[in-house]
Amino acid sequence: MPRTPYSQGSCANCGAHRVLKYAHRTICCRYACQKVAAAQRRARLADGGADDAVAPTFCYKIEARLHRPSVSSPAFVVIVAVAKALRSLDSLVYPLRCARAALRYKVGLAYHGNAAETGRPPWSGAMNLDDIRPTPGKTRVYLKSFQGQCATCGAQRLLKYAQRTICCRYACLKAAAAKRRARHADGSFSDMRLFELEAICENCLAKKSPKIALKKQQRESEEEDAEAAIAEHEKDRSPAAGEENLGVAPYRLYVDHERITQFEFFFPIPTMGACTSKLREDGTYDPSPFTLMVATSSRTKYVKQDHDGKVYAGTKPILVVCTDEGHLEMANGKVFNTGNHPVEMFVPMLHFKDVGFTFDIATARGKPVVLEMWAYPNKDESVKALYEEVKAMLEKPKKIEDIVNLDGYAAVFIPGGHGCMVNLPACQPLGKLLNQAHARALPTVTLCHGPCALLATCAETSGEAQCTYAGYKTMCFTDKTDAFTPSIGYLPGPMPWKVEECLVAKGVEVLNKSETGAVTQDRELITGDSPDAAHNLGVLAAPLLVQYATEHGL
Repeated sequence: MPRTPYSQGSCANCGAHRVLKYAHRTICCRYACQKVAAAQRRARLADGGADDAVAPTFCYKIEARLHRPSVSSPAFVVIVAVAKALRSLDSLVYPLRCARAALRYKVGLAYHGNAAETGRPPWSGAMNLDDIRPTPGKTRVYLKSFQGQCATCGAQRLLKYAQRTICCRYACLKAAAAKRRARHADGSFSDMRLFELEAICENCLAKKSPKIALKKQQRESEEEDAEAAIAEHEKDRSPAAGEENLGVAPYRLYVDHERITQFEFFFPIPTMGACTSKLREDGTYDPSPFTLMVATSSRTKYVKQDHDGKVYAGTKPILVVCTDEGHLEMANGKVFNTGNHPVEMFVPMLHFKDVGFTFDIATARGKPVVLEMWAYPNKDESVKALYEEVKAMLEKPKKIEDIVNLDGYAAVFIPGGHGCMVNLPACQPLGKLLNQAHARALPTVTLCHGPCALLATCAETSGEAQCTYAGYKTMCFTDKTDAFTPSIGYLPGPMPWKVEECLVAKGVEVLNKSETGAVTQDRELITGDSPDAAHNLGVLAAPLLVQYATEHGL
């Protein structure tokens, strides 16, 4: 956010020397101060006074939105309550963290005392300090600090690093770390602050096991995720962007100007690691605990439908096109542990089975289907029964290239999941089959990231041909949400390419702007926007598939 138009001075509310922006440039941008400025503004407006040139409208808007009945849905209330409970838990364990910090400090003093006697740095041969970088969001107190003007940003703040000349802001932490590395490279004694104590105490107290390496990688991963999130939200803060980062606060609020969703209104708990993608032993990443809590469930929304007694009496199965790739490399080089989303796959299949259809399963290379098992609804008996029924086909699917035509099939179903993005869009045999399905108006069902497979119709030749589904209306998982999810740890980094953007570039019209569980039909193409759409997609598509098969004598 540009600070040039605003001057620095003493805040009328907190007294700190900071950038003054609100209440006629007398109050700074701190969260508590913005609330005070917002209260003053409302009082002036109530008395008929003039509005501020730059009003702290976010507090006013959020307060107004939270009082809307439409926002107070049960799911939203539960999410906010759980997030607040997590923050309360974090405050309860703070004394324990302080006691742990004191112990680590004493151990650090002992090591430094030993260094003074031997003349050898205590960490020599034990740990490379250049690999230790500050982790934003962690609260640790080792030595007393005092307030003053930061040598890096110039603000009047608590000085803690670089001989107590640099404050605790993230950018200043990086500058302090760089200065410390430079002093250490010159052979001079470094600051006895967070960085050295972190290395000394971890080397002394941590158990000698493979978990040490994982912990180090996790720490580096958290910093890279923070940098990526900051860069992403620095790009465009205008209201036209539809989403804005509302200043520096104890937690971040992301506000959608049209509505607040469970993904856009949250309370990250960085000190507890709840919003950071989790590193697996094979080097890939699973979604963070917070996103697994919010975005997955042990049961699905599946409810068996009657469909007025209409069932399919034929023998032709539905061709289920799945992915055999489970590793998606993100733009930052990290690998996401993905595949087909089990809810997006099995819930529509349950509806198709209810009206009499059977299934053939195929993958691009003929290798076993890969599922996002971290999203598997392990308490949904209907899904578990169907999984056991088709497990043999999942382990030994057909190869798409071996399917010459679609004469033996009643429909095509492409379940979603980020794994679809790895090899389906460039699969030429799949492109040929989809072109055949389009030519005979064979029902084609897909959802979430599954529509990326429609791009395979362009890969049949040079990759530059017009998409067969150009001019069709569809739904898919939006690029906006994919760009947001790394900041809460669902993805370990930015997307390598954007599904919605590529579909639009090929002439496909994407209807949805967010994920609400909506579905749509345009001619033979039936699509949904997210895992929440799985049940609705099955309810919509099942009778349409029966109708097509009946009319065409399949």
